[in-house]
Amino acid sequence: MDSVKDWLLAMLTGAPSAALFSWLFVESFKRLLDRSTQTSLESYKTQLQLESQSQLERHKSEIQMKATQQVEIIRHEMQKQMLRAQLSTTKTHTVYSKLIKLLLKAEGSVGSLMGAGYAPTFEKYSLEDFAKVLDEARAPGQEKKETLDLLERDRHEGIRRLEAYLRRRKIQDGRVDVAKARNYLLLEGIFITDTVRDLAFKACDSLGNAYVAANVSEMTKGMDGVGDYYSKHSKALDEAAGHLRMLQDAMRADLLPVGVGPPQAGPKTTDLPET
Repeated sequence: MDSVKDWLLAMLTGAPSAALFSWLFVESFKRLLDRSTQTSLESYKTQLQLESQSQLERHKSEIQMKATQQVEIIRHEMQKQMLRAQLSTTKTHTVYSKLIKLLLKAEGSVGSLMGAGYAPTFEKYSLEDFAKVLDEARAPGQEKKETLDLLERDRHEGIRRLEAYLRRRKIQDGRVDVAKARNYLLLEGIFITDTVRDLAFKACDSLGNAYVAANVSEMTKGMDGVGDYYSKHSKALDEAAGHLRMLQDAMRADLLPVGVGPPQAGPKTTDLPET
């Protein structure tokens, strides 16, 4: 019995036993270390995932907020631009409409200063009729009084004085009409494109030249060797007409939407089908 105990004690305290115990201790420690490391890694991994998810959500929220703010800024700017464009387009329509009317009126006024035209004879006019003519011609009070007095004393001389005044008024109206068109062009130029503005100024220059020719012709009437002002007047009018045609085309191009052409003439009466 004692020998068995001695053998067991020798086995437990011997080198092999020590090696065995050492291996078991190392393996147990390694397993414990592996489990601890695995647990730490899983915990760290979980923590990283939570932090990453939190950061992702935070970044996502910040991006969405910034995007919303940027969209609102862009929307506000677009609304301002659209309103500005709408107001500008409306103003441009108004300016173009009035400008072409002023230019066409000036063309008619200056064009009628020379050449054949209608002129009343005043043969059957009464003093009341003459007074209306003077009022329509915006005659000053003294001019009206003196002309009516002369008509009452000498009808023939009174009519000559009336015709001379009407001629002066007509020439003055031509100058005023050209000046109105030019002044309007200068005042409203900010709403006019460069092409339209350049053509309008050229038309004004040509109409001004036509007016000068007619005015000089009137002042030098009866003089010899003063030049052919009728030809100068006609040439300037032709130039003005050409500029006005191009001007109206440029205005249509500015005002009509892209792809929409100018209005076309409708069918003639003879082309309509019979009913």
